Amino acid sequence: MFKRVIILMHMLTSIPLAAAANDLTSVMLSKSCINCNFANGQFPLANLSNTDLRFVDFSGSNLTNTDFSNANLHMVEFSKANLKGANFEGAKIKYNQQQDNKIKNVDLRGANFKGSHIDYAFFNESSMSGTNFNNSFLYGVRVRGKFFKSMNFQNLSLNHKGSPRISTINLEGIFDNLNFSGSNVVIGWALGYLNKPNKSLKITNSNFNNTRLVSSNLSGSIIENTSFRNSNLQQVDFRNSKLVGVDFTGSDLRGARLEGASFCETTAPDGTVMYQGC
Repeated sequence: MFKRVIILMHMLTSIPLAAAANDLTSVMLSKSCINCNFANGQFPLANLSNTDLRFVDFSGSNLTNTDFSNANLHMVEFSKANLKGANFEGAKIKYNQQQDNKIKNVDLRGANFKGSHIDYAFFNESSMSGTNFNNSFLYGVRVRGKFFKSMNFQNLSLNHKGSPRISTINLEGIFDNLNFSGSNVVIGWALGYLNKPNKSLKITNSNFNNTRLVSSNLSGSIIENTSFRNSNLQQVDFRNSKLVGVDFTGSDLRGARLEGASFCETTAPDGTVMYQGC
């Protein structure tokens, strides 16, 4: 019996890519399927944790509540896939610096990316309300769409395998109830390099308390009813931004660019309430 099991496992780990592409069950056992094609498949609740899935095509597939924890997802195609409630905890997700459009029109509502490492992912026009990126490392990540709600970006970059690197992310759209508290992150990184305003960004009812946002580009943005209490905002670009009901109590704004910004019912670092531009 033991010998049969050994033979079976050897067969599973030696599955040709074409055969594996038609049988996700075998991949779940072998924990590897590189450059496989699972496009337009039905794989809800699949367990693909700790699996090498480099260059796999999951476009158009139903992957609701699938477990990708600690998986290698280098250059994986997810466009138009349903990943609602999927678990990416500890996963490695990497694309090239040109930000391939492989995560377009994806349903990621309630997905968990806690502790993941994500490079150059472009979340383009995807549904991402309720997604969790707590304690992740995001480098060159871009999130673009019309409206996002209750996304959790707490503690980005902190204690990420001892790495001193800073998370960098571009936000484009309307973001309500964001939580970046405790993070070490640069927002608007690409626009900062190009010296362009972040006019496509609106943030409302959000939490940036105890956050390090040094050199972020929030110029031209609209920020409402949001708290930056006790945060490091040195060299942050707020030029021509509209700030309404923002709280900067205890924050460090040394070197921040404030030209042309309006401060309506906004609390300064010393507790003074400003009514400029109301």
